[in-house]
Amino acid sequence: MIALIFAALLAGYGIWAGDWTFVVAIILIACSYFITRKSTARLHRILLQDDGIDFDGTFTSWKDCEDFWLMQFPTYTELTIRKKKGLDRELLIQTADLDPQIIRETIKAFLPERSDGNERFIDMLIRLLKI
Repeated sequence: MIALIFAALLAGYGIWAGDWTFVVAIILIACSYFITRKSTARLHRILLQDDGIDFDGTFTSWKDCEDFWLMQFPTYTELTIRKKKGLDRELLIQTADLDPQIIRETIKAFLPERSDGNERFIDMLIRLLKI
């Protein structure tokens, strides 16, 4: 409700100022926000194997990975696996209600755990804004 009021105020200001591009942008942003709020999270298929991890059919060898870390939030745990190279260097997996200790012990057999791993700024912003 607050987001809707805020978007309406911004659109109203854009109309008052005669900035129609701004009005269209605010409307598109508001629409995409409400569309994504209604969608449910997809379930992914993740296989941890002796030679690597298979995430929805995309295989990554443990040799191509650098380290991992776990971040715990109130309703889920997020596993981050950092790759050595490539454009997509981090594989982020929200583990729902799986026990983080089991995940940690399983992956420790293949990769070192990073103790100073933290959440990227953009991910924190997305989580806080509930986008």
